[in-house]
Amino acid sequence: MKYFEPEYDFIDIAKDDLSKSIDVIMLTLDAENFLLKSLYSIYKEIPIRKLFVCDGGSKDETINMLKKFPRI
Repeated sequence: MKYFEPEYDFIDIAKDDLSKSIDVIMLTLDAENFLLKSLYSIYKEIPIRKLFVCDGGSKDETINMLKKFPRI
């Protein structure tokens, strides 16, 4: 499976004003094939104060990919 290649720039709707943002919990396990698409959508649609990720022991690039996103 090919990785998601964004067709638009990363949008973080909460980056300038965290006063109305929320905490989000996300579960992952070897999610590299769809993780970028999920994160791009989440940050674009949800004002995230903090994204808590519970990883089930991924053996792929999931953890490294997560490190590139803000407030995780």
